[in-house]
Amino acid sequence: DGRTFEFDAVFPPGSTQEEVYGRSCGDMVGRSIYRGFNATILAYGQTGSGKTYTMGTDGDGDGIIARAVRDLFLHKSRLKNGDDRVKITMSYLEIYNERAVDLLAEADGHDDESSGA
Repeated sequence: DGRTFEFDAVFPPGSTQEEVYGRSCGDMVGRSIYRGFNATILAYGQTGSGKTYTMGTDGDGDGIIARAVRDLFLHKSRLKNGDDRVKITMSYLEIYNERAVDLLAEADGHDDESSGA
């Protein structure tokens, strides 16, 4: 059908969470966001391909989400008057079976559905 796909990186099975984070979005958090750019971290793939593990929501080590949040606040603390100058907002959504679920919602994380997915 003539379509081509391009990848920034492909990680072998033995890759660490640190390697994946550093290569895929570590620079984005440290450089781009604090220059005024918005950012999105997206994991996409078939069931069983490692999205949950990579994002770090399975409780086994720090994945991309935990590392990004840590870096956001670390960089903010290093800025002169960072608390006064920087506002951090975050959404953490899962899209499953065409339903958007807010994973930061209270209770079990599945009570408040986001609309407009």
